[in-house]
Amino acid sequence: MPNGMCQTCGTVAPIEWFLTEPLRRQFEAVLVKLPKPVEEQVFFYLSLFRPATGKSLTPKKALRLLTELRDLVATGYVSKHGLVDRPCQAHIWGQAIETMANQRHSLTLPMQGHKYLCKVAYDLADAADKKQEAGKDAAHHKYSRESSGSTPVASINPLAHLMEE
Repeated sequence: MPNGMCQTCGTVAPIEWFLTEPLRRQFEAVLVKLPKPVEEQVFFYLSLFRPATGKSLTPKKALRLLTELRDLVATGYVSKHGLVDRPCQAHIWGQAIETMANQRHSLTLPMQGHKYLCKVAYDLADAADKKQEAGKDAAHHKYSRESSGSTPVASINPLAHLMEE
């Protein structure tokens, strides 16, 4: 039986792998559960795991990697050893994969696991978390100045216009 090859990630397998129900259904079932920002990048990501020999991923390995990626994204957070977990939404995971795509020339390939993806996602999530906290702090300081000042603020005190006379 001839082999088929995925044109996106380079997985080579017997043509029936692409046509037979059980393995294809498993792969597709995992693929459709990925959020759109990750799904759009997933085949590029899988290509980072192709062996350096030029051979393609086995279907079994492709399914395993895809399942692991789905599980990482589904947690809603990202961890980095020794640091506080950060909330990590799907768009951040997608950005992390896109960042890896832009750095492909400097990556050590093939990737051995998801550790580097987690590092990139953590850095992006950490930056997003800090930005969100800075926005909350700025809003809190603005409110504090308005409500603690001795001069009444018209938007807070409806009688402020009477006090000006």
